[in-house]
Amino acid sequence: MAIQVGLTLGNYKLIRQLASGGFGDVYLGENITIGTQVAIKVLHGNFSPQAIQDFKNEALTIGMLKHPNIVPLLDFGEHAGVFYMIMEYAANGTLEDRRSQGRPIPLVTVISYVKQIAEALQYAHDNKIVHRDIKPANIFVGQKNEIMVGDFGIAVIAHSTQTMQLQVPLGTPGYAAPEQAQGLARPASDQYALGIMVCEWLSGMSPPFPAGIKIPAISPAVEQVVFKALEKDHKQRYPRIADFADALEKASNPPLPQAAVLPQNVVAPMQPASPPIQQPLPLDLDMLYREGLKAQSVGDLERAAFLWQQILHHTPFYQNGTLNLLFRGLAPARIKEMRRQARAAKAVGNWQGEINLWGAVEYVLSEQSNIKYSEAQQIRMEARERAATARRNLQNEPLYEHAQLLLNSGNRSAAKTTLKMLWQQAPSYGDPLGLAKKAGLLVYLDPSTKKSLRSFLFLLSLAGMFFSSITLFVSLVLSLLSPVLNWANNLIGYHRPASVPGWLFVVLVIADFFFFVLFLFTRSNGKDKRA
Repeated sequence: MAIQVGLTLGNYKLIRQLASGGFGDVYLGENITIGTQVAIKVLHGNFSPQAIQDFKNEALTIGMLKHPNIVPLLDFGEHAGVFYMIMEYAANGTLEDRRSQGRPIPLVTVISYVKQIAEALQYAHDNKIVHRDIKPANIFVGQKNEIMVGDFGIAVIAHSTQTMQLQVPLGTPGYAAPEQAQGLARPASDQYALGIMVCEWLSGMSPPFPAGIKIPAISPAVEQVVFKALEKDHKQRYPRIADFADALEKASNPPLPQAAVLPQNVVAPMQPASPPIQQPLPLDLDMLYREGLKAQSVGDLERAAFLWQQILHHTPFYQNGTLNLLFRGLAPARIKEMRRQARAAKAVGNWQGEINLWGAVEYVLSEQSNIKYSEAQQIRMEARERAATARRNLQNEPLYEHAQLLLNSGNRSAAKTTLKMLWQQAPSYGDPLGLAKKAGLLVYLDPSTKKSLRSFLFLLSLAGMFFSSITLFVSLVLSLLSPVLNWANNLIGYHRPASVPGWLFVVLVIADFFFFVLFLFTRSNGKDKRA
């Protein structure tokens, strides 16, 4: 299904596109029920089951993180094969939008940015999550000008140092740490990217930076802190990204003069109290469990699976394994609904939606489920075959659209030729807009209908040959026996001659020949040609 402005996904409507990157497009959306604005990230392009799972992982990752400096996930869903996430809309844009090329940002502003970003990333690191794509375009400005980290598109659960090999994207060139090029992303990689951003803000230049860069108008102490975060060896950087933020703030403040001794009975003026630091919100597993039960009760199985997957990701043996059994029990009904939606998507020519849905079916089968192995294998084969057919249809979609343009311009002959070419290359493409009749083709039959009709004609040819041959044989026997029959008739006084009309022989021979040709035709075209 083509993703375009105005499309409705569940309870949300796409208003305009905000950005495109990674494996998803971001749109400004609107909650149809209450009219609030949200950011909607939509999976796009031709994706394998693994890519769809990566998108779900992103939703799962963001759903786990509850922090005031992380863009919150509001919802996650799927509509007609299109997967999407609903996030809070940052109306003030990103730090990339606020940057002026060639103009440094004041150090005090940079310190404010770094403290908030570091708090969010330290919280993610404490939850064993590495962002791996920190850059100004992924740092959003909230309604109260708070800084929020977003787009955990390639975030992964950090491995132990013995199993750091990560076969995933490498981040954004210029910001990615050296170890990311080797697939060895770790928390220190986010620190390196933040150090690059600090260098960018303070110098007014864009990465990559030349070796030995000097940042004007800052103290050597600040420069030393930044360069420590940019060490090529991750072990030489600060142990934690929070340590980097603290060291940067400390280096930016000159030492305070020694406090003067106040006379007795003189009270020092009260300093204004610092605003309380907003603490990260804990992950409420019981709330997620109850919401999952509620979603299951109303038939929203995908939402129930998504919520429970968050719990199992955090606590695999939640409620002594009872939740794991509930989650596995959702698989048969989820697959049944996905197969229904995939067929519906095929009926309307939504090839991308069909591909995504069959991919989702295959992913659910890869999870532990209550489906028998033999049945799972059968469903898996069906999913792969139908997804492959849908991919071929998607590749030939431009031909169908071209035929429609030719019809709109009045060129029926060229449209007819294009449609014939399309259905020769992709027999299962279908005719969702009914172009065959408009182009002057007698009728378009999809492969399943063709197969049924061919089977009917094959049986008809067998039956026709059988009865016409029997009738012809009986007629020949009667013709040969006609002298004997006439002699017998004369004996009994019946003078009507017994003979077979010559025209009957001709009709029977023609009928027999016709059914024989029909038999050969159905046999020679008995198998659909697969593109």
